[in-house]
Amino acid sequence: MKKRGTDALIVVVCFFIVCLVSCLAQGGEERLLDLPPELRTHNYARGSCCHAALIDLLRWHGDHEAAEKWKEKYSGAQAVAGGRNGGLAEKLEAAGFRYAYTTNGDEKFLEWCSRNRHGAVIHYYVGHAVTFRGYADGFAILQNNNNPDRVIRVKKADFIRRWKGYGGCALTLVYNPYPPAPRLEGTK
Repeated sequence: MKKRGTDALIVVVCFFIVCLVSCLAQGGEERLLDLPPELRTHNYARGSCCHAALIDLLRWHGDHEAAEKWKEKYSGAQAVAGGRNGGLAEKLEAAGFRYAYTTNGDEKFLEWCSRNRHGAVIHYYVGHAVTFRGYADGFAILQNNNNPDRVIRVKKADFIRRWKGYGGCALTLVYNPYPPAPRLEGTK
């Protein structure tokens, strides 16, 4: 006859092994922020790229209601922080969201975003923001909200150099480190 503690220990060990195997299996592209095409935000209102990228992050974290409210309320050019009309950080603060950002090209910030599947709103290209989906196989994976169905792959070293050249700004939401895969309503 087994003791009760032994059964519990076996369950805990099995759970740990399943979790460990699952974590080790999550590598490369599988760990990236990757919204279904139907949920990706196209740039809107003639230049709302920062907002479009943020809406993708909200959807990735499963907050579809907040994403729709954000799109209804905000449009136009926007900085990650500061600026004439306040940046995304100030708007997120006022709305009570948890977020983190950098405006000094901190490479470790994007490493953290990628490692934890958060993605980020980044300034990339002249006067434009895109969604940083993460790093995979030595490349930065980007999604341009002017054409969100197209994935952009840039060698990591080139990407970092360019990103810093465009100001080195990035912002992410700080919620579940491993968000569930988003899905459309009515799907399983």
